[in-house]
Amino acid sequence: DNVYISFLNIYFVIISLMKKHLGPFKVAVGLGAGFFLNSLGLGWVAILLISTFSFVFQVNIILLIIGSLLSFFFGIILPITDTFFVNLIFNSFLIGSVNGGVVYILKKYMESKKRNWTGNTRGGKFGNGFMKYVAKFLGLKVAYFFLIFIVPYFYFFSPRGKKSSLEFWTIVRPDLNFIMKRLMVLKHFYIFGQLILDRFYQEFFEKSVFEVSHQGLNTFKEKIEKKDEGLLIVGAHIGGWNFLGTLLSLYTKFEKDLFMFQFNTNDNAKSKDKALNYYETKNNFGSVFFINELLSNNKAAGFLVDRPFRPQAELVPFLGKLTPFDSTPFRISAIKKVPISFVFGLKEGYKKYNFYAHFPNQYVFKKGVDKNSQVIDWLKEFSKCLEDYIKENPHQWLNFYPLWSSVPDYYAENPS
Repeated sequence: DNVYISFLNIYFVIISLMKKHLGPFKVAVGLGAGFFLNSLGLGWVAILLISTFSFVFQVNIILLIIGSLLSFFFGIILPITDTFFVNLIFNSFLIGSVNGGVVYILKKYMESKKRNWTGNTRGGKFGNGFMKYVAKFLGLKVAYFFLIFIVPYFYFFSPRGKKSSLEFWTIVRPDLNFIMKRLMVLKHFYIFGQLILDRFYQEFFEKSVFEVSHQGLNTFKEKIEKKDEGLLIVGAHIGGWNFLGTLLSLYTKFEKDLFMFQFNTNDNAKSKDKALNYYETKNNFGSVFFINELLSNNKAAGFLVDRPFRPQAELVPFLGKLTPFDSTPFRISAIKKVPISFVFGLKEGYKKYNFYAHFPNQYVFKKGVDKNSQVIDWLKEFSKCLEDYIKENPHQWLNFYPLWSSVPDYYAENPS
């Protein structure tokens, strides 16, 4: 029994090594050793040697098998002497080192090009330029058609975006099977591409080419244009969040009086709405003073609270899970006595958007009640509002970040 258990243990260890140890050095060792061991002409004994080598030296068994197949098909590729054993050692080293070098170069190249999809524009200068050209001269519908061929690229080569989308669908639709979840991810990426193309397309025109319905726009417009007090605008990465400023500028006269604050993001500048002033904040007092100055001058400051960075992140119920949201605008509202409006822009169909502006609410700290508890209650109001929109428009959730399986960046960088 002990022998049987030992063999089982070795077997499972070897199986576990099939998806690991793929670094340049391990690739070189695996291919070279596989080539060497199979070239010894030991028949079935070579299989035992390869398995033992994989177990003892923690080398990926697939690499060893590939190396052995190379020796089977090609034999000694480059003989340098008349001695078989010397030629074997040299060729094994050559095959391992060359392939390991290739893997090293590819790994460095991929690291230099790596971009996590966090909701900003992807595709590079040529790709984005091509899609803009198609949208401008051939129309949105043709551009949408091209997206069908582009979306699979992001499915396979945007692992963080794919992981985040799968995590989202697992939470929102736990009833979906393996295949349906993957199809939902593809559709998720496709809708995201449409939203980006819509913004590109609008940039070619001075007047709106989209039909925009609205709820609460008149109150919001009056508040923006009256300029009798500051205003905090709170939203999330949903729908046309990076297109919202363009839509607002066509229906209001805020003339770039709205500042959108982002906390240490890596968003591509090209992905940002040109109708908004973007302010990249860090965890310092400079940004706090700037926000205070804006509100004192009766201007508006916008926050996307679903991707927190600052230490004011609080866990609140959202889609059945505790989720970190940034409490900064709610704390500012209570301290500065400035109202908050929840604002969202959602795609309702082809060239159709719906703008939602909730009536501005003034939050005030109550005496004798824990301030942090009050802030969490206010955040719960927002999370419930956002949840309602997501349940109606799940494919327009664009926070491609592992929100439920990772901690906010600030806490990752400043562990307690």
